[in-house]
Amino acid sequence: MAFLGVNASLRTNESFRARNDDEYHKGNSPWNVCRLMLPRSLNDIEYWKANEFRTFLLFTGPIILKGRIKKQFFLHCIKLHCAIKILVTSVLCLTKNEIAYNLILDFVNEFKINYGAHFITHNSHSLIHLPYYVKIHGCLDNFSAFKYENYLGVIKKSILHVFLYKKPPIEY
Repeated sequence: MAFLGVNASLRTNESFRARNDDEYHKGNSPWNVCRLMLPRSLNDIEYWKANEFRTFLLFTGPIILKGRIKKQFFLHCIKLHCAIKILVTSVLCLTKNEIAYNLILDFVNEFKINYGAHFITHNSHSLIHLPYYVKIHGCLDNFSAFKYENYLGVIKKSILHVFLYKKPPIEY
């Protein structure tokens, strides 16, 4: 399709969704069916799924937090963001592993200073071991459970079915 005219009216969101331009809209597109999933508000953080935390850590968090929290805390969060971004990226996870390790060490040590030693839990301490396991198994996505999160609902229903009806689980 060539766009030779320079005086055409601008397409609006409404005219595009209504498919008003027959020359442009030819047949159905999978994009008509798909909907962009927008992230939930920080006010709903207590209801976030693991994938929402992952998206926040790897992509949206630095953008959302910049200018909204003290610089000291923002830079602290950026250390974790950069370390995990390195460990999740297959082309960087081995070559920049030492950098990720040092960022995580700084993050955990500063965690005590910023929030108090009593907030250092098994979860925050275990971050220190991630670069080691990345050296063994490859990037984080190779051994994370994020891809199974959405299947958790099927497993729960299956287990619930056994307890409620004393019958074997439903085959999916």
